[in-house]
Amino acid sequence: MFDPDRLLREYLAAKTSGTFGSRVYAGIDLPDGYDVKDGAAVLFSLRGGVQAYHNQLWRCSITMRVYANREADARSAAAEVIEQVNDQREGKLIFMRLEEGTLPVLLREPKTNWPYVLMYVGMFIRE
Repeated sequence: MFDPDRLLREYLAAKTSGTFGSRVYAGIDLPDGYDVKDGAAVLFSLRGGVQAYHNQLWRCSITMRVYANREADARSAAAEVIEQVNDQREGKLIFMRLEEGTLPVLLREPKTNWPYVLMYVGMFIRE
């Protein structure tokens, strides 16, 4: 079954466990109970994509938000994600990279005032 959320979550959790521990989440909102004081977190969601090459390959666009307690920590944690995303290939993840024409942007969550880095990642997945 095609499940880009599971595939990306497992990949990021394995590659960034030193920075995020188990705080790699697939969804629209951070889970109840999360607080930036617990450590940095990655939240991502599928924002679109297309099927290509006779159902064997999917090109997906992912929105990622990297949260931390301070702006500098959010930037540092985002750099770790970028390092593990750009030009990476592993198993069913054929290729990942920051989407062309986008750069990571530091923002603040309106409800909590937590800093986060917003970025967009493109990835190709083999079904």
